[in-house]
Amino acid sequence: MSFIKHIGMVVLALLIALPLSAQTTLSGMVRDESGKALGNVMVRAYNQHKKLKRYMQTNRQGEFRLATTAHDSISSITLSRLSYGTKTILRKDFGKLKNITLHDEAINIKEVVVRSVPIRQSGDTLTYDVNAFKKEKDRSIEDVLKRMPGISVDNTGGIYYQGERISKFYIENMDMLSGNYILATKNIRPDDVAAVNVYENHQPIRALKNVDFSDKAALNLKIKNNRKLKPIGYLQQGLGYDDQTLWKSDVFAMQINKKTQQLLSLKANDTGLTYNTSQSFGLDQVSDFSSFTWDGISLSAQDIPSISLSRYVDNKSGEGAFNSLFKLKDKRTLTLNLRYAGDDLHYQNQKNSSIFVDDNQYQDFSEKVQAAVYSNSLMGKIKLENNTEKVYFLDDFTFNSKFYHKHFGLEDNFDGAQKQKSANYQLTNQFSSIYHIGKKVFQLQSNIKFSNTPVNRLQAIPTDKSWEMWQSLNETAFQTDEHTSFGWQLGRLVQMGVKVNFESYYNKIRLSRLRSEEKLANTFQGYMLNTSVEPYFQMAWNRLTWEVRVPLSLLNIHFENVGEDKNFRHDDTYANVNTTLAWKVTKGLKFRLRGGSRCNFGDISNFVTSPIFYTYKDATTKGTGSLTNRNSLFASGHLNFHNTMDGVFASLMGLITRSQTNSMSQTSVSDGDVYTKVSKKKNTMLDKSLTLNASKNFRSTDTSISLMASLGNYHTNILSKDNVLKLVNDRYLVNTRLEQAFWSDKLNLSLEYSYYQMQNRVKDLGTTMREHQGSFGLSFFLVEDLELFGDVSMNWLKDADHQEHESDANAGIRYKKKSIELELLAQNLTNQRVYVVNKQIKESNYRYIYQLRPIGCTFSVKYNF
Repeated sequence: MSFIKHIGMVVLALLIALPLSAQTTLSGMVRDESGKALGNVMVRAYNQHKKLKRYMQTNRQGEFRLATTAHDSISSITLSRLSYGTKTILRKDFGKLKNITLHDEAINIKEVVVRSVPIRQSGDTLTYDVNAFKKEKDRSIEDVLKRMPGISVDNTGGIYYQGERISKFYIENMDMLSGNYILATKNIRPDDVAAVNVYENHQPIRALKNVDFSDKAALNLKIKNNRKLKPIGYLQQGLGYDDQTLWKSDVFAMQINKKTQQLLSLKANDTGLTYNTSQSFGLDQVSDFSSFTWDGISLSAQDIPSISLSRYVDNKSGEGAFNSLFKLKDKRTLTLNLRYAGDDLHYQNQKNSSIFVDDNQYQDFSEKVQAAVYSNSLMGKIKLENNTEKVYFLDDFTFNSKFYHKHFGLEDNFDGAQKQKSANYQLTNQFSSIYHIGKKVFQLQSNIKFSNTPVNRLQAIPTDKSWEMWQSLNETAFQTDEHTSFGWQLGRLVQMGVKVNFESYYNKIRLSRLRSEEKLANTFQGYMLNTSVEPYFQMAWNRLTWEVRVPLSLLNIHFENVGEDKNFRHDDTYANVNTTLAWKVTKGLKFRLRGGSRCNFGDISNFVTSPIFYTYKDATTKGTGSLTNRNSLFASGHLNFHNTMDGVFASLMGLITRSQTNSMSQTSVSDGDVYTKVSKKKNTMLDKSLTLNASKNFRSTDTSISLMASLGNYHTNILSKDNVLKLVNDRYLVNTRLEQAFWSDKLNLSLEYSYYQMQNRVKDLGTTMREHQGSFGLSFFLVEDLELFGDVSMNWLKDADHQEHESDANAGIRYKKKSIELELLAQNLTNQRVYVVNKQIKESNYRYIYQLRPIGCTFSVKYNF
């Protein structure tokens, strides 16, 4: 028994010793080149067939102990770690495992192209990545905005989102520019901007968020972090020649940080760029000195065509603007704005007028003009704002002044000169205070405005001095607006409230004139009071928002004609109803329906019964001695769609308005003078319009395309020798733009085409005007920093009696190296010296023939910082 026990113990010992004798431990130490122990080194053991059998990582001391068996047949060990070279040790060298050194090695990563998402959406905020839309040829952030789907920029620099003008413009979510945002969009480089934010349904007052619903959009520029550390901008100087020496000087600087924002812009040139003249001087445009109480009279002889001023004016222009914003506390800011602009313009043209005087009858006039227009403006603003979720405070003081001096040399219909000189000063102060306490909201607003036009003279002197005309039209106006409101929330969904408004207007107009043997001196003065109570109801449920407002108003008017010893009094009450329904159908699809009634009353101009001349021969009588009023019913719809992933944006807007008014105007011709007079006659107007805006960015082919189409129909009545005639106006507009990049942005092409048609019909007589406009642009980089660019534009104009064709071409070369840009630009390469434009204003037709600038060339040097 003892023997068997001993045999068993021997067998057991042999069975235990067998695997132990077959197991081998491979151990070692791993260090870097300096002798420092390396942890987290991956140790892998492979057999003769390169199959992984064992693995582990070194500890913090660089040690490893890898247990293997004979069955593993380990033939090699590899050691690897990130940023170190991989080392392989064969079986014959296993004795060297005690001291292994890994050497540093750079990591070669295969090139990867990372493409960011071009448009992201979070709630009502859309974020456009500027890098996804900018091109090497872009000069300013405005060029990039034009390429972003859903955003458009008009010829004056105005920005639109989904067909509607933006309500606010921010830089880093602060409003430094107070609406004058072209200072930023036309000067900030794309390389300085990281992203563009669009805030849909933007309510700029935080205390009114979720209280006063807004359907307006705002735009914000997000500056790159590394560009906030120092000023950014440029210096530019240019010299050139057309038929005279040309020059251009620009300075732009901006600094943005968390506490302050500063922007300085200084510009001057004689190359045709104007800073104070953006509107025409014609009767159908805003007057030189219009105030808030009436639209004034624009004293001028000519209109300005729809082409760029730089095409035909000889100028000396300058602008200086300084803007500053200080963040006093978290939500409290102080903003300062100061701007001066001046233009000295000279141009030549001919105006052919065809005035409708009777059934199928027109009176024709022709005038040749040598024009000199001098204008200056000065604006200053200081604004203190506190914008928190509970309390809002605003005090905004603005000073604005404008000065005009115009001289027109006239031939043909009148041989002589016409001169005008005018000056206007305006002071405004806007105060607003809002408290949001719990479920209640209190608002108080007070606006005070003062306007004075001490000088507004018109003088006409014939060459033979057979007669002379002199007219002075001065104005003093004062306005106050007081608004208070109280609102409360009834649960989560409903809000009700009432607004009380009181507005007062005072105006005094002094008119004196000497024309041939006629003498006139008169004064019109008086006041208008408007008191209104406006209850409102708002409901927000899920994705649906509904609002109803019912303003009830009391109007009191007292004006007097001092010269004729007449008094005009008018007291009236009126009520309106307005409702808005907004529905977020799905993400990216919104629908808005708006409708109601409006009652609009006239102003002091209704009581100015003396004719006022705005040229040597054209006069208008603004009033009939009684208050005009217009009652309107309207309905509008707005469908808004966007898909940010596919870069598709589209909007459809429709509007129909039916209005009734108690006045009509008619034009008559007598002894070469053209008179427009307002008469007491009822008139009904019907206006219908439909507008489509669509844009898409094809990222795969680097293509941007946009489309705008609109059609409108307008019915009204006109007077001709006291006979009522029906006028029908139809208008159509289509505009499309395509931009395509090739060869990794080395070649960029742009195409734009627009078609416009307008037709007027009076009884059996109809006039139709058609206009085609097309443009082609090209930018090609021969090498990385050398760009060739050019553009060609063409215009075809056709009506019943005329057919005109106009073209323009520009080309240049730009070299950019680091911060320096050199540019050589040739303009008006077709050397076309005449431009023709036709206009239809109501029932009359006007034809303008402008003398254009000659071919010219400019060389400029620009330093970016």
